[in-house]
Amino acid sequence: MESIFAVFNSDAVSRDGTWFSLTTLEDILWQTTPAGVPSNFGHDSHRPAGWAQPTGLYFQPGIVRSTGLLLLPETAEEEEFIREHHAQAWTRRQQESAALYLEDLRRELQGQITNAARFLTCEALACLEPNLAERVFPELGANLDKAGLIYLSDLLETFTYKSHGVFQHNKRPLLVFAHPYFRRSLSRANNFHWAFLEELLQQAANPNILVRIRLDGDMVGYAPSFLEPLEYEYWHGPKFNDEIASISDGLTRHTAKDYEHRFYGIQRTEFIWRTGEEPVPLKGQPPRTTHTFELEEVQDVELPANGAEDTYGCRYVHSIYDRQSETFEHFDGAIRLYDLEQMAERVDTDMDKAGHRSLYTKLFRIDDKGRLLNKQTGPGLPCATGRA
Repeated sequence: MESIFAVFNSDAVSRDGTWFSLTTLEDILWQTTPAGVPSNFGHDSHRPAGWAQPTGLYFQPGIVRSTGLLLLPETAEEEEFIREHHAQAWTRRQQESAALYLEDLRRELQGQITNAARFLTCEALACLEPNLAERVFPELGANLDKAGLIYLSDLLETFTYKSHGVFQHNKRPLLVFAHPYFRRSLSRANNFHWAFLEELLQQAANPNILVRIRLDGDMVGYAPSFLEPLEYEYWHGPKFNDEIASISDGLTRHTAKDYEHRFYGIQRTEFIWRTGEEPVPLKGQPPRTTHTFELEEVQDVELPANGAEDTYGCRYVHSIYDRQSETFEHFDGAIRLYDLEQMAERVDTDMDKAGHRSLYTKLFRIDDKGRLLNKQTGPGLPCATGRA
């Protein structure tokens, strides 16, 4: 094993305002020593990177850091050793986390689940069975649109958003979750891309737009077991502005460097802008000029959690910008699933020529409320949301 000295944490205040006290850092050290904890690529539990071995606290004036060793495999045998230890750590965590609340959750779901039900600890202890959420909460199924999405306004009438993609029922100690395709590697074994979900919930308060979201129809959790995950990452990219209409039409490709590809599993990201006149103008209004945007991440690392080998999931978004009102009237996102043959073809083809040879699952949708309901252009979704 290659052994690398590492700094894991400190008692400094992070950018989101989180602070770990000295006593917390000490508790973490005692809880993780001597066994250590798994280390993954991109916080993805399906992609073990090595093993983290905390060893101590390093004191300097004004700051305390938790330090240790990061063990990285150098041979095929060591990689297999790491995978086995990751699997053991995962199983041990599931067993220990479920023990305290399992009977309580079974009692709450009595009559709704069968002996085939499975249990999983993610943000909370949860029960998994096909269509369980809609059996327990029939109103969820009744409010779905034809794409399988629910308006957040309908959902929030009977549920309260806790955080990290989790909603608690207002009268029962039960939870429903955002769809697993909002998670890393599209897997319930991983955390949500929570920052994006938080933004969706923020936008739901905007009276000028309507927000829809896809829920996990197969999973119901137990509210007293909820723990908010802590997961940190940095986003890097070029600065941008709100001059949407000045963007030139055409395809742009951003190809990942070798280390980025290994870390994120994304081979490249493609962007397309198209300017055109609205094909069917609104009644009584002149034709508008729109700016249509599409994006797809070409993620050529297969998804082990999807239940089938040689399956690849690529994130896709689409939006329509009204150049007259200078707002977005529509914005939606989905996952495009490819099999091995389709993925091989997609890797060799630009998005503007690739077509739609994939299994398409829509995850969210935002619409200008006035246009959707009254066929009139309204304020829509502004470029700037007022958030840093």
